[in-house]
Amino acid sequence: MSDSLFLASSMILALIILLPLLFHLTKHLGTSSDNVRKNEPVEGGIRLTHKDSFDSFNVKFFLVGIIFLIFDVEVLFMFPWALNLRELGLFALME
Repeated sequence: MSDSLFLASSMILALIILLPLLFHLTKHLGTSSDNVRKNEPVEGGIRLTHKDSFDSFNVKFFLVGIIFLIFDVEVLFMFPWALNLRELGLFALME
């Protein structure tokens, strides 16, 4: 058996054995909480209210999201440019 096949099969076997064992140990050795308040989605003292999903929200969050998307898309276009910068030379900087 080749070394890479042996290594791959032993890693898969280790995952098959270790993952269920770790999940089992975590479930039985970890602390459990039967408190109803602990099972709520928010523990910080904020009461959850069921409001309409079309409520207004602060525009700052929208602006931060739009600015993030603009710079994220810009990085997608700059990545190939940065890879070819050495080949293009001064022409790439002028453009």
